[in-house]
Amino acid sequence: MLVGAGRVERLDEQLEALAALEIMEVPIERGAAAQLARFRAETGLRMPDCCVLHAAVAVGADALATRDERLSRAAAARGLQTP
Repeated sequence: MLVGAGRVERLDEQLEALAALEIMEVPIERGAAAQLARFRAETGLRMPDCCVLHAAVAVGADALATRDERLSRAAAARGLQTP
């Protein structure tokens, strides 16, 4: 989403929209590489999706919103609700 916005010089607009939705950045903490590797090995998800799953787990989220079926199944397997 942000890459596309950056390509058409609308990154600031996109960042404002995310802020309005109260979507926050989650820093990747030290030692996250091992957890990301586990998610990748266990789920077969691509690394960007593993990062999304890791962020949700790291902040103790109750749910993860995605339209990706594989990510949804991986999230549900870890106790996250998915729409």
